[in-house]
Formats: sequence, structure tokens, C-alpha cells
Amino acid sequence: MAVQAVLPGFGEAVEIKEGRSAYPALPGTGPEGEICKTCKHSWYHEHSKRYWKCGLVQATHGSGTDIRIKGPACRFWEKKR
Repeated sequence: MAVQAVLPGFGEAVEIKEGRSAYPALPGTGPEGEICKTCKHSWYHEHSKRYWKCGLVQATHGSGTDIRIKGPACRFWEKKR
């Protein structure tokens, strides 16, 4: 089951799927003003461009586990060292 929601920092409706998701928790539930890119769990692999992933979610080779790097942080956000 999927739910459409407008989350702060995304600007348009995003689909939130139950079960498998690119995010370990709902974006926007983390510290105010923080984004995925500033989290120690964010990483990318590079081919013709960068595909950002969250280290707390099992990554696939598809777009289903890509994260929006400028999206608001989730509750599992931790500062990069």
C-alpha cells in the first residue's frame, strides 16, 4: 500500500510505501534544518552521475532506494564526522 503526502522540503507530493523504502524513517522527522546530505549514513555510488543512498536501508541497483539528498532529515539522522 502506498500513500501520497506532501512533506516539508520536498515541495510536491511524494509516495510513501509501506515496507520497503529508500528512507529508514519518514523524511522531516529529524532535526530541524538538517538534510540527508549532512547525515553520516548518506553515501553514493557513481556511474554517469551520483546515486545517493541511505546506509540504514539495504540498497538495490535501482531507483527505488535512491534518496533525495536535499530532502529533510529523518529521525535517524546523525552528524557526519
